[in-house]
Amino acid sequence: MTVRHLYVAVVLSVVALLAPVGAGAVVAAEPATASVAGKVVLPEGVDATTVTISIARRDEATGMLLRHALASLTAEGTYAFPGLTAGEYRLFVRQPAGTIANGATRVVTLVDGEERTGVDFDVPLGAALSGTVAAPAGIDLRHLSVSIHVVGPGGAVGDARATADVTSDGTWSLTQQFPGTYRISVAHRDDATWPAFLGGSGLANARNMVVTAGGAVAGLDLTVKRSGALVGRVDLSSIPEEESRRCVTVTVYAPGVKGGWVRAKEAKVAEDGSYAVRGLHTGSYRLGFADSCVVFGPRVTAATQFYPDALAVDVAASLKVSDGADRVVPSFKLAPAGHLAGSLYVSELGAKSPASGRLVTLYRKDSQGALHLAETRTDKTGSYRFDFIPAGEYVVGFARGDKRLREVYHPSALTLAKARTVTVPVGPRYDPLSLGTTVTWRRDAKVVMTYAPYVYGKARVGRALRIDHASYAQGAEVTVRHQWQLRRHGKVRNITGATAKRLALKPRHAGARVRLRIIATARGHERHVHRTKWSAPVRR
Repeated sequence: MTVRHLYVAVVLSVVALLAPVGAGAVVAAEPATASVAGKVVLPEGVDATTVTISIARRDEATGMLLRHALASLTAEGTYAFPGLTAGEYRLFVRQPAGTIANGATRVVTLVDGEERTGVDFDVPLGAALSGTVAAPAGIDLRHLSVSIHVVGPGGAVGDARATADVTSDGTWSLTQQFPGTYRISVAHRDDATWPAFLGGSGLANARNMVVTAGGAVAGLDLTVKRSGALVGRVDLSSIPEEESRRCVTVTVYAPGVKGGWVRAKEAKVAEDGSYAVRGLHTGSYRLGFADSCVVFGPRVTAATQFYPDALAVDVAASLKVSDGADRVVPSFKLAPAGHLAGSLYVSELGAKSPASGRLVTLYRKDSQGALHLAETRTDKTGSYRFDFIPAGEYVVGFARGDKRLREVYHPSALTLAKARTVTVPVGPRYDPLSLGTTVTWRRDAKVVMTYAPYVYGKARVGRALRIDHASYAQGAEVTVRHQWQLRRHGKVRNITGATAKRLALKPRHAGARVRLRIIATARGHERHVHRTKWSAPVRR
């Protein structure tokens, strides 16, 4: 391109830019900007100009919050962010010292051209708590810390909201705390055997401390003392493998807030069987022992047992512990693991079918009779199993349902005294003793009457009353028996010999009312009794 050609091109471009826009041309309009404004209410004495507020925009592509702007409050505590595009924003008030972030965050969604006002904040003063901690000689107070726990609805105590270190002179303090109800605890940072609680022997029994906004609560003094412990020894001589003996652990169970027993602490059992579980507060506990490194192979493992000799924590013995004392647990023998599995079938109307969802109870036979040890339920195939139970003599019981209207025992006994015992030997993990049991319940279900009969005919001497045919869901397998009844002067009695579907009315029936009682039975089912309505008085 020559110099002349370049000059012509530049001139034409300038002319095109300066030319007026035609009627059909479209000009892109600038988007209308939005704004947000409000006020921050601060405690008396706080200089508003020292407080800042920031606004962050949420990126639609990544969902992340990106800080958009930062501003200081005016002397009156107001703020404004103009020139914003449409989208979602989050505002943060940077709280001054001594205050709490009680609602100091807001989320707003702006549209083009919107001028949002009244996005206000309230930043009150926080509460201050302080006190002292006393401890026995030899305890470095600087290793102690004080924690406050929030008490929620229903009295539930949550995790620590805040923690403060204790100084060398035993003082502690916490500031900028939310108003609410708290419980206070102190513990050693490196040793859990030195706890203390304000007004109680445990967090669940500690005193509630009500904290108000801007209030100061002093004199929260606590005394640390050594907690209790459970110490003892279990006899591991019956476990043949040294590897299994090295894997035994002891678990301490404490009463749960909603009932039952929950895991509280765990410790390793030494190879000589000795153990010690420390850091326990005053209260009742139960002990369980198990093999913590069970492998899926032929190795003989330790049975899961509870002190003194139970299979379930619910039936174990309780042990009381006091602060500052070691409770010595009597020794008992830990057994090697056995396994019992089986299937339950129910015989109904001559048919054998798996019984699913049935309650299976394991009883230990001993010199004092049968002891309830553990429970499980059959699965969809009627199968059940008890793993890691001590070898010994057992009785297996089966219940029809939750209400235990009737319980039978292996193989088909009605009482524990007549039940047959099952010997569970020591065995590897995948070689359980298997039982196949068929149980017949005489009253497993009621006979279902699908059509109820009624009595027809005139109630007059010399006539006869009849009933139409009833129908049952069990069909021809149902046995039906009839019995006519008579009521006179409020007394009901059976009419002797009147067991047919037809009743001939005689003079001795005059003045009485008559009805029919139908008893339907089926094998394996509970009988069904149906009574028709009383007839009108028999006339002569």
